[in-house]
Amino acid sequence: MNVWIYRPDIEAAACRLNRHFVYDGRGQTYFEACEQRARRQRIRAELCERERRRKLRPRLIEAAYV
Repeated sequence: MNVWIYRPDIEAAACRLNRHFVYDGRGQTYFEACEQRARRQRIRAELCERERRRKLRPRLIEAAYV
């Protein structure tokens, strides 16, 4: 779960919520966190694809010999 903290001290001049000035608990901006999440999802998808191919490979080899 992501918890976002609004920092009005950084964005005192603006009167509406601007995502450039929203930080999470680790001090990351909203857009940095979104990029990091997208990067993790790409890595996870790549690892899942590798695992799927690894499991599929023995079946393909068996089918070639039949």
